Amino acid sequence: MAILARIRNEITAAWQTEEHPDVRPSVTDEVEHVLFYVSDVIMRVVPRFHEDLEEAYARTTGRRLSLERPVVRFASWVGGDMDGNPNVGPDTIRRTLRRHLELVLRRYRDELRELSGYLSQSLHRVPVSAELSARLEDYRTRLPEVHAETPGRYADMAYRVFCRFVTARLDATLSESAAGYDGPAEFLADLDLMAESLEQNRGANAGLFLVRRLLRRARTFGF
Repeated sequence: MAILARIRNEITAAWQTEEHPDVRPSVTDEVEHVLFYVSDVIMRVVPRFHEDLEEAYARTTGRRLSLERPVVRFASWVGGDMDGNPNVGPDTIRRTLRRHLELVLRRYRDELRELSGYLSQSLHRVPVSAELSARLEDYRTRLPEVHAETPGRYADMAYRVFCRFVTARLDATLSESAAGYDGPAEFLADLDLMAESLEQNRGANAGLFLVRRLLRRARTFGF
């Protein structure tokens, strides 16, 4: 019954909605319209697309295919189409690029928050890689305020603590402070460290799949 009610709701709302509004959309409206599909539809299915492609290749050839690089990339001209549109200019382009950055960093941040909920491994039960441990020590020195605000109950949860540092660096990137990432390559390097550590330390069924999904999104969309 609940599914049928949802179907009726979608159909009814669709025919009751004006297909072409009388008011011409602004450049900002057009940007938000496109970014909705990029962030809420395309970004969500990109990891599954790569996973399905890898599985299909394995079934067909009997060999493993590892797609470390994205198969498809996405871009948008909306908000930067200076081909005669009188409403588009340098300020519009700057606002559009800023909006792209804000949206993708917040998506990564939300995913990291969800991911950290799964990464509760204790160092008393499983170790982490030496590389991840070294990066954690580096972050404790470079981001003392984040270290100080980390709950004491997380002290033994290296991956969860690491997610907090990565999230802090994303926030710093958005605010353009010195602690931010210089570019997506640094962010990807941190995610790779987590993935490699999980793979090496019995984390194949304890978060690795989710980290790899975030990696696929970050490699495809960057920032």
